[in-house]
Parts: sequence; C-alpha cells; structure tokens
Amino acid sequence: MSAPLQVPPQHVQEGERLLNPPPAEIVAIKTALTSPAKKRVSISGKVTQEDEPREVQVQGGMVPIKTITVMDDSSKTQVTLWRDAVQSDVRPGDHVTITDVIVNSYQNVLSLSTTARSKIQKTEAPLVQSIVTVEAIGVSDGVAECFCNNGEIVNMPAELLQQALEEDGLVMPDIEMATATAPIDLQLVSKGSEVVSVIKL
Repeated sequence: MSAPLQVPPQHVQEGERLLNPPPAEIVAIKTALTSPAKKRVSISGKVTQEDEPREVQVQGGMVPIKTITVMDDSSKTQVTLWRDAVQSDVRPGDHVTITDVIVNSYQNVLSLSTTARSKIQKTEAPLVQSIVTVEAIGVSDGVAECFCNNGEIVNMPAELLQQALEEDGLVMPDIEMATATAPIDLQLVSKGSEVVSVIKL
C-alpha cells in the first residue's frame, strides 16, 4: 500500500485561491472605466437610477438584464446586471459594492457589466461633511427645510437645527427667524440623504 500523498500547505492554499479567487480589488469608478478589457474590478458607490429589467437574446436564449447607474466621488457609470444579478434588491439611494465587474464599450460609451463571479452587496452610506449657507428656513411636521444660497434645499430634523442654534447662543422659539437678519452658515454631516449632525459656524 502506498503512503498518502503529502501536499505542502502553500500548494493547498494556491489551489483554493485558483478555484475560489478573492473578489477583485475595489477601485474608483473613474479607474474602473479605464481598466483593460476583460479585467475584473470591484466598485462601491450610490445607486442613482434603476431601469426596468428586460431580456436580450444571447447564444440562442433569452437572458434577463437590468441597468443601474452607480456614482462615487470620482465619476458615475451605468452597470448592466446580467442573469441572477437582476434579482438583487438594490434601489436608487442604496449604497452598494459590486464585485468582479468588467468594462464595456458600446458606441464609444464606456459602462460596466457584471460577470458570473459578481456579487452585489448593500453597504453603509459613508458620512459626508459639507458646509451650506442657509438663506431661509421653513418648518413643517418636525422637519426644517433649509433653502441654501446655491439653490439646494436641505431637510433636517428641526430639533437638530434648534440644538445647533442654541449651542451657538441663538435661543429662539421660532427657528424660522434664524435667517431674518442674515444668512447662516451650517456645517452638516450627512449619511446618505439623512442629516445626522449640525453645527452653526
């Protein structure tokens, strides 16, 4: 009877890596769009648009696809979800990581497509800090609607804004009057579309 075959641990690990390679590294969308053809990369970003699923004919059969638009700090792109990926429960506003996508070029427009190895995971929205100049405030049902000088409207809990004004020494029963004499600058921390922190500057 022959002795059992001894396989060095590093060979076992290498075999497992070949059979189940780790996900491709996460890169900025701008970088992903300039990747070589067929090179797999992973991206993270916010879903800003979702198209209706449809079917296309591939090698004699009909295959479901769906296109979503994903944006990060560097760029935004359309990502075509193929086959099972169409069933993923992602909606506009969700933050996602999509692994093992490849770049496509169609009519000189670059986009990304999922592969058989792709996984789509919802992720926590990152905390984003911004400074806004508020020219007017309206309050309704506990929500402060802040009209900013850049035309943007930012909604936040009225209580959060009240606390920020009081900490700055501006105590008033009606926070809608906070901009009566001059615009106010606020430093905001947002998580997705939700304002979680307000400081009056």
